[in-house]
Amino acid sequence: MPPVTVNEIPPPRRHRLRWAAFIAFLLVGGLVVGGWLIYQHQLQQYELARHRAFTAWSTALLKAVGTKTLPDGAGSVTPAKTEGVLAGFAKDQNLPRPPKQAAALQYQAAGGRFVLCSTKLTAKKAEFVTNDNSYELKSAGCHDHPSVVAAKFTQQIELTNQAISTLFISNPQVLPKAQIKARCSDSADAQTSVLGCYDREIYVVNINVPEIDGEMDVIAAHELLHAEYDLLSTEDRKHVDQLVEAQAKQVDDPQLKEILTHYSSPQHASELHSRFGTEFGNLSPELEQYYQRYFKNRAKLVSEHANYVAVLNGLSKQIDALKADLNSKKAASANLLARGRVAEYNAQVGAYNEQVSRVNQLVDHYNQLTIHTR
Repeated sequence: MPPVTVNEIPPPRRHRLRWAAFIAFLLVGGLVVGGWLIYQHQLQQYELARHRAFTAWSTALLKAVGTKTLPDGAGSVTPAKTEGVLAGFAKDQNLPRPPKQAAALQYQAAGGRFVLCSTKLTAKKAEFVTNDNSYELKSAGCHDHPSVVAAKFTQQIELTNQAISTLFISNPQVLPKAQIKARCSDSADAQTSVLGCYDREIYVVNINVPEIDGEMDVIAAHELLHAEYDLLSTEDRKHVDQLVEAQAKQVDDPQLKEILTHYSSPQHASELHSRFGTEFGNLSPELEQYYQRYFKNRAKLVSEHANYVAVLNGLSKQIDALKADLNSKKAASANLLARGRVAEYNAQVGAYNEQVSRVNQLVDHYNQLTIHTR
């Protein structure tokens, strides 16, 4: 029988399979990347349309407001309807409805000022338009309603965009002194201040005295720095702590030392961080550079606080002088009575009582403006 020849089966050509898989991977990857790029382009175009719609409508509102006073209140504006106090104003002024591309706008108006807000889609950002300016802020959504108070402080304090975002998120509120005491009773500042505090939100006392109302900006900036301190990374906070502690050793201020006695040791750095940033000039170059993260014009805050302190010191000296004069007059009146000169005594009673009333008014005024009482 002739021998049988068996042909061997060649092994699979693995390299061909690998190349085929690689090419398929490239094709699928290309489709995914191409689809993502198309999506991003469309999203950017949509976001641009929303931005233009927001800008157009806010510009129309600014033009319509002009010198008129916008009703106080809050609400929202959508392409379908306008809600809240702005509805009547929009109808009276024939404001056009936002185009369909526009996102829902949140707004708040108070005291003739207003702020509009639109949340962006492509990132954690929001657009704000106020009477004075417009902003695009990271990590600052519109929340329930944007804050007119935040918009006002933003303009007056001259903040950087980073600080503006933190301010809007912290929802600053200006309240009477009695309400500040209630709001701040559980805060770290409760023992040292009735002018403001920070407890996830910022509270500032209302100072209705034109010559020193700039101190409200200082208080708001002080509390804002508490918020910024809480947002620091562990590494940055450690570095900032070293900077403010080193600065504290260079400052000879008895009042600052007395204030710090009311804070626990872990709170010292945060308090120094806020006070150095708003009340003290001539800081170390590194600390000055650090505060540029938050303030465009820190010297303005320091000047406003110095003016506030000067006014209070002047008021205190005036009260002390009047009290000394009253004590002198009281002694003289007692001497008149002792000598039986009743008619002369009675003639001076009216002027004396008027001066007492004047001193009491000044003391009440002083106590309304300072953390200390007399």
